[in-house]
Amino acid sequence: MSDSRSLVQAAGLVLLALAATACFRVHVIEDCRDGEARFLRASREIERLQETNPERRGRVREICVFVHDQNEGDLIQVRTSVALFKAALSLAADIAEDKDDFDFERKYGLAWRAVRDLKRFGPGLLIAVEDEDSRVLVWMR
Repeated sequence: MSDSRSLVQAAGLVLLALAATACFRVHVIEDCRDGEARFLRASREIERLQETNPERRGRVREICVFVHDQNEGDLIQVRTSVALFKAALSLAADIAEDKDDFDFERKYGLAWRAVRDLKRFGPGLLIAVEDEDSRVLVWMR
């Protein structure tokens, strides 16, 4: 449970940084009853992106983030420019490292610093994490 709480805290830091800039679209749904359907639609979009461009070439214009707290039922959907997201991601990662309470690489086996270099990825899936408490989906289009 503490791993998922850390994941939600990190997502919250990213969202807080984005909120400070006020240049994004965010949709918060409390007690979301169709969270699974929304993730399914997002997964289908990601599949279409990757089927039409399997080499993932080209520039991306937008990054999308879905965070679903399955215990509380809350769903957060964020869409923003890649440049703004990179800035927020760097800020959130720096804050989390300074607090020494969030070790994404150790907990989730993901090279966090490699993901921060978004220039090397094209349209498609970036991160998909799911546990018994929460679900996170991040993709670019």
